[in-house]
Amino acid sequence: MKLIYLSLLLLLSTGVLAQGKLPNFSFITTDGNTITASDIPANQPIMVFYFDPYCDICNTQAVTTNEGQEKLKGVTMLWVSVEQANELTSFKNNNLGDAANVIVAQDTESMFDSYFGYSQVMSIFVYDKNHTLVEKFTDRTVEYDKLLELIE
Repeated sequence: MKLIYLSLLLLLSTGVLAQGKLPNFSFITTDGNTITASDIPANQPIMVFYFDPYCDICNTQAVTTNEGQEKLKGVTMLWVSVEQANELTSFKNNNLGDAANVIVAQDTESMFDSYFGYSQVMSIFVYDKNHTLVEKFTDRTVEYDKLLELIE
């Protein structure tokens, strides 16, 4: 019985069981505000990108996603990294533009894995309008049409 309890506790602490629904995260945006899951509008899809501003795949994904911005404007796109805020601001300015639905945030407490489960740089979590996980991509770029297809 102890083993079952410890296994369940481990799964909960790593976020594995929470991956079906959008976890209750908390990050700091590049403008210094806190963003949490409750800030994401109800009935609106969200894509969470775990990235590093110096990662080639991440930069390519940002440019690819930005190219589809007009089609993705009804989707919250949250880009999260552990890097410094000034580096994240430069990344956003150089790759993502200033669309209102694009949020770049810093994981100041290194809690991303606790919220979303083990993740590596360039991970994409796609949640539908009910904030249910539809797909997770790791270590590759995904065309914006494919991302859009998943939430329609």
